[in-house]
Amino acid sequence: LLDGRSIDDWLDEADRLAGDLEAARGTIATIDSAELATFMTTMAALHDSLGRAGNWASLEFAVASSGR
Repeated sequence: LLDGRSIDDWLDEADRLAGDLEAARGTIATIDSAELATFMTTMAALHDSLGRAGNWASLEFAVASSGR
């Protein structure tokens, strides 16, 4: 799930990707198809990072609350 990285690495990656996307604010209407593809790829990477972090947290909670 974490692919050899720590949870902090995934969250740092998500923070960096969110900053990259924020930098595009106000430009979406004027970008070309290549820039749009880059934006969408970055968005997919952000969703992947957040998904991994969220899934890891859910699994950690399940283990901690299972009484083991």
